[in-house]
Amino acid sequence: SAALLSEPASAPHLDGPTPQGPDVVLISVDTLRADRVEALADELPGFARLRAKGRSAPFGWATSNQTVPSHATLLTGLPAPGHGLRHNFDAFDPPGLTLAERFGQEGWATAGVLSNGLLRNGTGFERGFAAWDDSVIAGSGLQFALRRSMEQRSWLGWVLGGNNFRRHVLPLLFPQGRFNDSGIGRKVVERAEALMGEMATDPRPYFLFLHFMDPHHPYAPPPAYWENSGFSAEMLPPEWREANFSDNQTLFTLQRLARTGDAASLQTGRSLQALYDAEIRFVDQMLTRVLNAVAATGRPTVVLLTADHGEHFAEHGWMLHGNAMEEPELRVPFFLSGPGVSPGTWQHAPTLTDVAPTLLQLCGLPSMGLAGRNLSGVLESRPHISWDADQIVVRDGKWKWLGSTNHEEDPLALLALRNLHADPAEEQDFRTTAPQVQDRLMALALVALKNAVQANRVIPDAEQAAFLQALGYVEQED
Repeated sequence: SAALLSEPASAPHLDGPTPQGPDVVLISVDTLRADRVEALADELPGFARLRAKGRSAPFGWATSNQTVPSHATLLTGLPAPGHGLRHNFDAFDPPGLTLAERFGQEGWATAGVLSNGLLRNGTGFERGFAAWDDSVIAGSGLQFALRRSMEQRSWLGWVLGGNNFRRHVLPLLFPQGRFNDSGIGRKVVERAEALMGEMATDPRPYFLFLHFMDPHHPYAPPPAYWENSGFSAEMLPPEWREANFSDNQTLFTLQRLARTGDAASLQTGRSLQALYDAEIRFVDQMLTRVLNAVAATGRPTVVLLTADHGEHFAEHGWMLHGNAMEEPELRVPFFLSGPGVSPGTWQHAPTLTDVAPTLLQLCGLPSMGLAGRNLSGVLESRPHISWDADQIVVRDGKWKWLGSTNHEEDPLALLALRNLHADPAEEQDFRTTAPQVQDRLMALALVALKNAVQANRVIPDAEQAAFLQALGYVEQED
């Protein structure tokens, strides 16, 4: 894959006839839990602006608990079995056209600005985009790889051991942490404002994809947002007050203890949500800037905002994401506004599968081969599939069927049947009280697995491996 050394991308300039249709801005906020956006609604004027202008839901459903599979759905319209990706190690090479390719073939200018190295140039996600700007994270992957190599291969790393090297040496060598700084969303907005300003001088419409990384761990909101978060070490149990919560290993240790029911660890995990909420308040300010830039063009624009997955804060003892299929990791926010969208609330949960056909149809473009619903119309209820490398979930209304796909003897084993209306905390199993529902949803899971595309698992290069480890998808060795 290409190294992250790219310069900021320039707006694409296309020849040919100018199509008629609105501009489209698709926003993905990494790791954004739907319920926290709802809980903080009175403090989020940017989200409130989207809600007032268009349609929204208390939550929508993600395809996966990880970045790569969910973005594969978001940027193609294919359901999980349609692209086959189940893990961040899977290669993005979907059958058929990507959303950007569909827009590009119809004459839309296409551009993206991203802040997650798992989507960078060379991963395939740039497919169909005339400009795919990863300059926000230029050099980050090389820095991660250098740090990983120093930890594993330098004499100091060997003498001190992994934990001590990470705790005492790396902060001196890389004082700015794992990302260039907190508030990386500012760089995304600056690039977005520049691209929108350029593309708005061309009469042809554009499709712009924006990715914000800020809510993702480490929870490091800009100083003013940290100060107003209400978080302090003194609020934690004594054994956790000196912990370095920006280190993934600390969160893995916290999770292991919380999963045993350790009260201090559970309290600490819940307390970290205050910093996460501060990151959401910061993202809201960045969203306001994006909406102002859209308004400044004076052009009709469709805006859709959602996320790839959520995050755990000690529910069931889990932390971070990519490790469980409970609702905190799978419920994401959904907002849609623009020409052809009447204000209101969806009566049924939208899904990432619905995004591509909705955007295409709002632009008067065909969406052949895409099974998702048009979110600008009446939304009927449909079963929905989410999965990761080990588990598959089938939702239908209030029911949630959870199965394991990781047994050699049995390709699909029931783990639980949930009734999310009667038991929103997912603590009970309803398989014996609703056997017909259990059989029906398991049949859907079997069909999905039988017909699923087989994605290619890739062996990550040093840069990709460093990104996966830095983002918490691979535990470090001590």
